[in-house]
Amino acid sequence: MLIEYADFTCKYCAAFAEQTLPALLAQYVEQGKLRIEWRDAPVLSQHPVNTAIAARAAARQNLFWQYYEALYARTFAGNSDWSRKELIDIAASIDKLDVPAFTKALDDPAIVQFVQKEARTSAALGVTGTPMFVLGEEVVNGAQPIEVFRQLIDAQLAEAGKG
Repeated sequence: MLIEYADFTCKYCAAFAEQTLPALLAQYVEQGKLRIEWRDAPVLSQHPVNTAIAARAAARQNLFWQYYEALYARTFAGNSDWSRKELIDIAASIDKLDVPAFTKALDDPAIVQFVQKEARTSAALGVTGTPMFVLGEEVVNGAQPIEVFRQLIDAQLAEAGKG
């Protein structure tokens, strides 16, 4: 399992999402060799907290990864408007997302508390910059090229006899 600690407003996280993640999905996740889990690590300001809450609101409708892609596409393109209206507009761009339910979920105390807990946990683990990845015992800092991830994943798969 690859754990990604990231922030939706981080341009390096967006670079990973745009440039490296698609290859990881195709080569490992879709082949059943790897699972990727996201952890909220909003380290810079309130904007990452708001975007994390919005992504978790989309997750309520099983659309986390679609919202993830839409958010990062805008981050990668240089977006810096993370207002409530913008987050709702992003939701409206996703097929099958119920916008009124999403909007209501933005204010759900359970989601807010979940994101705050993830932020505290990330900080306690020493996440001070994003993205940061954990693969088994290995830690990868920054938006590294696909080759770095391939080397680590292939080594762990070979060690587990699943290569």
